[in-house]
Amino acid sequence: MTTALSAAPDRRSQAIPAVLPEPEHWLTRRGRELRVRVELLDAAADSGYVLIFGDLADARDKGRPPLVRLHSRCLYGDALESDDCDCGPELRLAMDLIQAAGVGILVYLEQEGRGEGLLVKAQGLRLSEDEGVDTFHSYERLGKTHDSRSFQAAACYLRDTLKLTSVRLMTNSPHKIKALTDAGLLVGRVPLETPPQSDRARRYLEAKQRIRGHELAEALSRAEVALHETEAALLKTGVAFTDAAEAGDALHDADRALHKADRALHEADEALHEVPGAPSKPDRYGRSTPRNMAWLLAGLSCVAAAVAAWLLHVSLPPQLPAAALGLAGFMFGRVVTVAGGKASG
Repeated sequence: MTTALSAAPDRRSQAIPAVLPEPEHWLTRRGRELRVRVELLDAAADSGYVLIFGDLADARDKGRPPLVRLHSRCLYGDALESDDCDCGPELRLAMDLIQAAGVGILVYLEQEGRGEGLLVKAQGLRLSEDEGVDTFHSYERLGKTHDSRSFQAAACYLRDTLKLTSVRLMTNSPHKIKALTDAGLLVGRVPLETPPQSDRARRYLEAKQRIRGHELAEALSRAEVALHETEAALLKTGVAFTDAAEAGDALHDADRALHKADRALHEADEALHEVPGAPSKPDRYGRSTPRNMAWLLAGLSCVAAAVAAWLLHVSLPPQLPAAALGLAGFMFGRVVTVAGGKASG
């Protein structure tokens, strides 16, 4: 006996809803959910999408300007996770800050290759390899301008469509700040400084600072190097040593690295306070101390706390458990004290 199989419903024949659903939904990122609404930035040039996270009305009612990131599309950095530019790390850091705040705006602009497209970008990178010049000069060799992007359409959208009057702009670019201030917006800058992941990335950051006037704090880079050195020294104290002198040397190295990181963090703090657009205390427009410092301090706290917990479970020579745990406790307490001072200052 043959059983007839019922045909699957043809979804193409189903009627399109009379009212299309709103382009708004929940997004899960790093284990947490965030509400996002997508709007089209329909401009003749420099078009893209506006992603609104959280409740802008709630932020407006509280008088807190929203975090805003104007981000130009970078296939290599955003999707392929290239280490040779800062686009991907900056985007991820911006999203981390938005997610922590619970509300913010990402304007994702179709401006690949500083507005010239992926093909020109690839050609410029090849010229940079062959001739040993930065991509700004390789663009000149290709008959292109250093940067053909405009942020005017994005600025007008924030002002006219979203009805914003002030924002906290996550950027290192004075050109983005100028575009928004020219549109009549009050702008507080939130630096987005990420450590370069390769020599090419470092050279590119230096070229952006030299040619395009990007505001980068060298002291912050030194602080991040000191942070990694501290982490390595702390982790070394978690190894089971066979010689008391060897373990004592490791603890001494960890103590010295911690003080070095502390000094570097204070230098970075002072340097960032001198950067235009990066004031140290919140004002009536919601400008605040750069968040990178808090991230570094939080990183030190986490490392110190993790190693303190680890030392409780490893085998140290009989002569050293008290000293090791005492130093770990001192490190954790010192960093928490510094972090608390930064937060309150």
